[in-house]
Amino acid sequence: MRSKVKRGMADAFRRGDNIQPPGVGYRFVDLKEANGNLVTTHKNTIEKVVEIDPEAADWSRRGVEMIACEGKSAVDVARLFNEHKVRGKQTWPDSRVRQHYGRDKLIGKNVFRKTKQVTDQQTGKKKVITLPTSEWIRRDVPHLRVLSNELAETVKRKLGLGAESFGRKVKKKLEHEIANEDQKLKRLTDRLATLDDTHLDAAPALAVLNRGQFADVDDSQASVWGSIQPSPNATPLRPAGQSGAIVPLTYDRREAARRLRKSQPRSYFPS
Repeated sequence: MRSKVKRGMADAFRRGDNIQPPGVGYRFVDLKEANGNLVTTHKNTIEKVVEIDPEAADWSRRGVEMIACEGKSAVDVARLFNEHKVRGKQTWPDSRVRQHYGRDKLIGKNVFRKTKQVTDQQTGKKKVITLPTSEWIRRDVPHLRVLSNELAETVKRKLGLGAESFGRKVKKKLEHEIANEDQKLKRLTDRLATLDDTHLDAAPALAVLNRGQFADVDDSQASVWGSIQPSPNATPLRPAGQSGAIVPLTYDRREAARRLRKSQPRSYFPS
């Protein structure tokens, strides 16, 4: 069934029938005979033909002048189209402007079946792919030409260079951010390499000693204190030969609050 529909649309395109919307810059009008009577189809509907929409075509030419002659970008053209509600729309993005000036109808040519929509069987997502040029179906429509070949090629080239330049800027920005992250990571790595890990080795001793107090080293704690190595650049806190040592303890707020509550007497009667 799908192949029959595609074959029927291809035959209708070759006959010159309208199987697609006219697009920006064009419009549908009723087809009339020489005597002024309307032409009807085999389905008893009025035959439609495509012609140039003068107002929309003028805006298309104005956008071409801005891009080719004034050095404006697709964003500027989109802003102009939105201000003047070209084709009754205020939702012109720069991507649609690029798509508009990439159409072959502007130079008097119609191309059918340039793209194809496929569905990924695993993810279910749909994407549009460009078919080989050998599968394209072409027909000439010189009465629908709006731009010359030279002007159309100039616009395509400038829009393409603008997109390429934008891509280079984005790539350069990402590379700069990656380089900054690499530098930060290197600084952190160097800093970690210079840090002393004695606070980790002293963990068993911290459980039995009080913060900031002096403690004599006995035989039971010799193995613990033997595992503590001072930093190479650190200044000794106490001269060698003395039995006392200052234990560097971390401050535990919960433990301090618990001890504070225990040290305060409880009063069961209000003062």
